[in-house]
Amino acid sequence: MKRLIPIILILTLMSVPVYADDLQDGINAYIQRDRETAMQKLLPLAEEGVSVAQYYIGKMSESNKWLRMSAMQGYAPAQFELGFRYHYRDCKKAIKWMQMAIDQNYPHAMEELGVWYWRGDEDDCVTQNFTEAARLSKRGAELGHPPAQLLFGRLYYEGEGVPQDYVMAHMWFVLGSIKGDETALYWREKSRKQMTPAQISEAQKLAREWMEEHGKK
Repeated sequence: MKRLIPIILILTLMSVPVYADDLQDGINAYIQRDRETAMQKLLPLAEEGVSVAQYYIGKMSESNKWLRMSAMQGYAPAQFELGFRYHYRDCKKAIKWMQMAIDQNYPHAMEELGVWYWRGDEDDCVTQNFTEAARLSKRGAELGHPPAQLLFGRLYYEGEGVPQDYVMAHMWFVLGSIKGDETALYWREKSRKQMTPAQISEAQKLAREWMEEHGKK
């Protein structure tokens, strides 16, 4: 039995690169919309219990089976996806899964639930609450998620949930537009028209300081 242990360990270590390669190949195929290859690479891994593979298989399926299996293992993107899918079907489940993803500091969920609170539409599962929208979007913005930065900037621009402040709004619009998001770019330029040159300079300075503090270039 003692002789078998090193052999099993060696075989396990040898399988790791293959597992990693298949997972990455499957993800790449999914991104390239090659469903057949993605399923071929990822389904065996999903059946072995690999949460990331289960997530991508779930994304390609109308059933929530694989997403639920991945989410139950604590994979935040799967929890977020389930919350999103249940949005218009079962509010209790939608909030449950979205909150589970938020509890793991998943910024996509913070921004999404923040939007629900911001809109407060009948189908959004929550009543309108700008303070909660600001709290959630701020958390996502501080984690560097551009859509959350855009939402937090909008709240500052309108004075919803936070005091109206064009300097802070413009700062977050600048950060949210770094990767070229057209909506963030629109609001960046729109906010400039409400500001003095000194205010614009201050907002840009705050954005640079935020990037330096958070290790962004």
